[in-house]
This record gives sequence, C-alpha cells and structure tokens, in this order.
Amino acid sequence: QSAIKLGKPSRNCIFHMAKILFQRGQFADVSRLIRRFENSERRSLDPQLAQLGAYASLQQSEFIEAVRFATTSANPNSTNYQNQIWLGQFQQIAGQQEQAEDSFRRATKLAPQQPAGWIALVSFLAATGRQNEADATIARAQTVVPSDLVDFMLAQCYEVLDDSERAAFHYDRAASALTDDPRQLEAAVRFYMRSDRRDTAAGILRSITAEESITAEDPSDSTPLLITARRL
Repeated sequence: QSAIKLGKPSRNCIFHMAKILFQRGQFADVSRLIRRFENSERRSLDPQLAQLGAYASLQQSEFIEAVRFATTSANPNSTNYQNQIWLGQFQQIAGQQEQAEDSFRRATKLAPQQPAGWIALVSFLAATGRQNEADATIARAQTVVPSDLVDFMLAQCYEVLDDSERAAFHYDRAASALTDDPRQLEAAVRFYMRSDRRDTAAGILRSITAEESITAEDPSDSTPLLITARRL
C-alpha cells in the first residue's frame, strides 16, 4: 500500500494488492487499481493482471470491460485451446455470440483431441437453440476424441442437452474405466448427486480417498472431491 500511495508501484505490488482486494470482494477497487496501473504504464497489461481485471469486471456485471480484459489476457490469436475456451465464455456472457462461437470453434481446431473444446461448443449451440448443429458437433467430436475420453465427453455433452438418459449411460461407462483425471471424476460425481444416485457417487469418491486414482500434476485439483468424499 505504501508503494501505491507514493505513486511508484511495481507490477508485482499491483498484482498482490489487487488479489487481496478481490479476495475481500472489493471488485470495484480491483478494477480501478488495474485501470490506473494500465493507464500509467501506457501499454497492455500482462495476462495475469488482465485475467484478474476480467473476473473483477464480471463480478460487477461490466461485461464489455470483462471481455476487454479477457481479450488482453487470452489473446484471440493464442494457440492455447484453453485460452480460447476461456475467452469464448466471457464473450458469450457479454452477448458477443458470433465472437464466442469463433473462439469455441478455434479451440476445437487447435486441440481436436481434447474434449473441453467440443463440450464448450456444444454448450454454446444448445444455449442458442441450435440442436441440430449440436448433434452434428457431437458426431464430429466422436471421430477425433481418443476412445478413453469419449464417454466423458459424450456424457457432459448430453447433460447440457438435457438428455439425462444418454448422459447417465456414458457417465456409467466412463466411471467404470477408473479415470485418473479429477476434473472428469468431479463431473461424474456432480451428475450422480444431482440425479439422486448418492451410492454411485460415494463409490467413486471412495476410490479417491484411497489415493490410488488421483495422479493430477497439481494435487490441489483433487481437493474439492476429497472434501465431498468426507461428507458422504
């Protein structure tokens, strides 16, 4: 804070202070702090600061500003498919439907073997009432996503299409494969909990607490699942 009052804050100082304000729920202060730093620097923000600005703007329903920050952070020309999905989600929230669709489609082209881009695109098509296109997208995805990931992808796609029967079928097939991806396991557990199949969810969670099916690079990825497991 002292450095900020003196008018000579470093990038790291601004980022640290913005994180503290964000954690306190002072989103307007986060936006003001980042904008002031952006104007003083007279250059684009680095990705981390821009990402924080995007989330702070979103919390205030400042959707256009959120997209501006998100675009700075993710870069529409990025070859990282995850950046494209993240940017597309902000664009969709802001009502920039054409740009959002472009971002989601770009994600599927950058990493066609990854389920996340296809799930995001199907979700977008479903939300915009384009059922036939969503079905065609699912059919296309099945031909390029690896066999060990396709059931989880189909399960999540059918879930966003409100086809609970087909979603359950593919979640059941996928869960039996004992995946080691905590994000996939979490998706299955949440589905079973919503479907009032607590015994099935508990069975998956027991395998997690045994610490044999979690091999994520970041151990914190499994934390939400472990908390849920202890509650069942």
